[in-house]
Amino acid sequence: MNINDDRSIRGVIYLLLKNKIYNNKDIPNEWIDILNNNEAAAHRQVEMLLLEKLGFFPQ
Repeated sequence: MNINDDRSIRGVIYLLLKNKIYNNKDIPNEWIDILNNNEAAAHRQVEMLLLEKLGFFPQ
């Protein structure tokens, strides 16, 4: 995982807080799998996760 753009970082933080996940050990494996998909750029991986879980990409 190489997530380093501001919008993606803010989106992941939003998703974690919305789901009351405060410890990285509590992140669902499904989310980790999506974020570890090497077939897409890091920002695209985050976008796919957020769209699947939230239905939108937070601003």
